[in-house]
Amino acid sequence: MFSRFKRIREEFGTRLFLRTLFLLVALVGIGVIAYFGADSLWPAVVAVVGLGLGWLLRKLIVDSFERLAAVLPVALFIYGVVLFAGEKLFGLSAAGQLLVIATVTVIVFEIQFWSLSDPSIINLEKPEDD
Repeated sequence: MFSRFKRIREEFGTRLFLRTLFLLVALVGIGVIAYFGADSLWPAVVAVVGLGLGWLLRKLIVDSFERLAAVLPVALFIYGVVLFAGEKLFGLSAAGQLLVIATVTVIVFEIQFWSLSDPSIINLEKPEDD
């Protein structure tokens, strides 16, 4: 796993490395916040199961990278709507909001991590270290 993060940093630069690392740390944080703040274990379960599924489906994720990249803006839109209006528009509880946010975060992490760290994905515009 560390070698994959190292590859992301070397091939795609510090910015994408930090963004991907932040998503992983955020997943842990969401699980902890949900457990202690909303008395719900489900966001942590979604994070763990999502990470496991990502590992099992890593080849499929890499093979479908171009199609999956189109999912990212939609996922981030859903994330924003849930963050700002989840309770008022949809009646989601704090635990429900965290569950949706954990789901979107794990999907975005899996797409970025497995695709960017795979040796078959090459950055044609290698960044100078940002």
